[in-house]
Amino acid sequence: VLVVLFVSFQLNAQWVTQSSGTSNDFASISAIDNNNCWIAGFGSAVVRTTNGGTNWSYVGLPAINGIFVDISSIYAVDANTCLASLYTSTTTYVYKTTNGGSSWAQVFSQSRTTITGFEGIRAIYMTSATNGFMVGDPVNLRWSLWKTTNGGSTWDSTGLLLMASNSSESAAFHCLYVDGTNIWFGTGSSKIYHSSDYGTTWSSQNTGSLTTTYDVWFSGTTGIAAGTAGTNFEGPGALYLSPNSGDTWIPAPYPGSGTITAATAQGSNFMYSTLLGAIYLSTNSGVSFSRVDSIPVTGHVYYDIRIARNGNSVWACGTTGIIRRGTIASTPVELTSFNANINNSIVNLNWNTATETNNRGFEIQRKSTTNDFITVAFVNGNGTAT
Repeated sequence: VLVVLFVSFQLNAQWVTQSSGTSNDFASISAIDNNNCWIAGFGSAVVRTTNGGTNWSYVGLPAINGIFVDISSIYAVDANTCLASLYTSTTTYVYKTTNGGSSWAQVFSQSRTTITGFEGIRAIYMTSATNGFMVGDPVNLRWSLWKTTNGGSTWDSTGLLLMASNSSESAAFHCLYVDGTNIWFGTGSSKIYHSSDYGTTWSSQNTGSLTTTYDVWFSGTTGIAAGTAGTNFEGPGALYLSPNSGDTWIPAPYPGSGTITAATAQGSNFMYSTLLGAIYLSTNSGVSFSRVDSIPVTGHVYYDIRIARNGNSVWACGTTGIIRRGTIASTPVELTSFNANINNSIVNLNWNTATETNNRGFEIQRKSTTNDFITVAFVNGNGTAT
């Protein structure tokens, strides 16, 4: 006789719209966990939540010379500490807050006035509370690469030398991913730059028909790169996967249409958003994707999507202040022990759990050598418990 224990759970995968309280376009997300998330965009707009998006607080950056300018990237270290990059017609800046956005201090600036094609700092990525990296467009063919060791209070480019191959190379918003000493960032010239020694040396990785990489993300050694196969933001979408840390990038089936604006991954869950306002999910590391959400307002678009670094919540943002929140599947039950003992003809099952998420209960099935599995008992679960 074979006895099997099944977990019966309910997964809330529905996407819901959350009220941001602003009509500014949003372009960058930093999701810390299931409760804490920061989102930024045009007109110096920044909002943050500490309760999973039930409420969003406006904590925008101050005006620069009387103008509320656009934010290109945001990275939140925790519920109170956050960095944001932005630019005016003359200067690119990085601002930092340590009090949840109540006040912001300028920690970096670089002139744009004498540099052709330099738009400014495009992306920031912190690997810890103290260490981080940021990338901007090339300055006189030298890529603008910077690192910090004090939480973004100061930035240094010493030893970070990478020359662009031509004057048309540029970076895109939030197109930067860092894992340990590995750094990847996308460009608008059919290549991704990679460093395995935290910026000391660099190599280029060819992305074929993916001419502009708007986002690059890795889960272990498996990577996703997404953007457009065209020459502008409204070109046809393109999706590439890498099985080997980006050494090779392989075209992947793209079931959607339009430019892919952002991508994110966690475990085997890979996701991307599109300019046509759709979200696609793969649960098998990019082998296949299916659409899981569309913006409920016709004509609106998604600009960014992020899975929480420490959780299973997903946030997407786009035009006119839209914020959508969903979830990805997580392990519903973690068992710490499971034992089966036979006493005469009676089988006694005993188990203990470490955590339960949306767990309705445990279904016990039995099978003999001549019969199919049949359900013989059901034990209620604890819903969500730790």
